[in-house]
Amino acid sequence: SIMIVVSADKKVDTSKFKKDYRVKDLEMAKPDDVEKVTGVKIGAVPPFGNLFSIALYVDKSLSENETIVFNAGSHTKSMLIKYEDFEKITNPTIGEFSK
Repeated sequence: SIMIVVSADKKVDTSKFKKDYRVKDLEMAKPDDVEKVTGVKIGAVPPFGNLFSIALYVDKSLSENETIVFNAGSHTKSMLIKYEDFEKITNPTIGEFSK
């Protein structure tokens, strides 16, 4: 399992991601699988792959923001954090794979 994080207004360029990271098969996890791995409902999973022992890939475009906002384990609770703090905490692989 891997976690790919892009801005909400972008999509993952799966072809580019697969080529750049030599991934053969890449598909969106099913809601039940997301909940099994994270213990969180789909759409509420925070972008902290490290919390779930999942490799974390973050699109470089996120670094253009001073802060980022994301759901924090709930569909009704959000969290705001400085991007640089997010990167320090999560230590993600950063690349360009959004469209």
